[in-house]
Amino acid sequence: MTDLGPPDRQSRLSDGKVVYKWFVQPPVSPRFNSGMSYYGNNGFGASQTIGSGFNSQMLQLTFDTDGKLTAWSKNY
Repeated sequence: MTDLGPPDRQSRLSDGKVVYKWFVQPPVSPRFNSGMSYYGNNGFGASQTIGSGFNSQMLQLTFDTDGKLTAWSKNY
């Protein structure tokens, strides 16, 4: 695990297993973008983008109480 650096999140399950999660790209803060453009003699157009900006691409490793890897998953 030292090659991955510290996990972004970790939690202990009720059965004693530990789950570590690393995000492939760190989550970014929510964003809001609003823009307005002028189109020749006809007028203008407006647009708006709202997004959470959360990147859910992650690697997840689960270890038992002895520190043995029991499960892993990735979604990237």
